[in-house]
Amino acid sequence: MKSNKLQAVIFDWAGTIVDYGCLAPTRAFMKLFDNVSVPIDEHEVRLFMGLHKRDHIKGILGLPRVAREYKRVHQKYAEHNDIENLFGEFVPIQIEELKNTDVIPGARETIETCRNWGIKIGSCTGYTAIMMETLAHTAKNLGINIDAVVSSDEVPEGRPSPFMCFENMKRLSVYPASCVVKIGDTPEDIKEGLNASMWTIGLACTGNLVGLSQEQENMVPKEEHNNLVRHAYKALQSSGAHFVVDSVADVPIVIQEINEKLSRGERP
Repeated sequence: MKSNKLQAVIFDWAGTIVDYGCLAPTRAFMKLFDNVSVPIDEHEVRLFMGLHKRDHIKGILGLPRVAREYKRVHQKYAEHNDIENLFGEFVPIQIEELKNTDVIPGARETIETCRNWGIKIGSCTGYTAIMMETLAHTAKNLGINIDAVVSSDEVPEGRPSPFMCFENMKRLSVYPASCVVKIGDTPEDIKEGLNASMWTIGLACTGNLVGLSQEQENMVPKEEHNNLVRHAYKALQSSGAHFVVDSVADVPIVIQEINEKLSRGERP
C-alpha cells in the first residue's frame, strides 16, 4: 500500500455530508424527552452530538437540570433500565426524522472528486445500523454513494474511540492510518480520528456547533452568525483538528495539502 498519498476519506454523516445544521437528531431527542414530560432545549441536546445515541441519552440525563426534572416527574433519577427504554423509544423517532434529510452543498462534488483521485469513501456515525439503513437509502436517492458505512453499534465502543475508523480501514482494505483522513463537524469526530492516528478535518459551518439550517443561517444577524462560526472553529481547533474549514465543499483543497505533506514524509 502506498504511503505517500491518501488512500481513503472517512466522513461523518449528519452535519458533514447530509443534514445541514444537524437538525434531524436534535429534533428527535427533543421529541423523545417531550414524550416523557421532561422537555429539553436545543443546547442541551447539542452538548453530546456525535456520540452513540444511547450514550447521548445518558449524557442528557446526566445534566443537573435534566436529572432534577426527571426525578421531579418520575420520582426517581434515571437508571440503566430507564436509559434502555428511552433508547428503544428513540429509534423509531429518529428513523422518521432521517427520511426528510437533505444533502449538504458540495458533498456530491467532493465525493466525486475523491473517487476521481482514486480515494476510497468510508463513513462512520453515532447512528445505529438500523437508523443508517434509512439514512443511507435516503442519501443514495440524493446521489450520495459511500463505499463503507460503519455504525456505532457495530463496534465495541463508539466515539471518541477509534474502532469505527479501524473498521472502515478493514472494509475498504486500506492502510496505514496515516494515509486516511477523518472528516466531521464535532470535537468527538476529531478525537476519534486522532485516536486512530489519522489526519483530521473539522467542518465548522454546516454542523452541530453552529447548529443552523441554511434557511436559519440566512435569517440570523451577520454578527451573530460570525460569532457562532468563530466559536465552531475554536472548538474544532482546540480538539486537535489538523485542519478546519467551512464545509465539505472545501475538503478537496485540504486533501491536496495533506498529499503534499505525505510526499514530504510528514505524518499526522
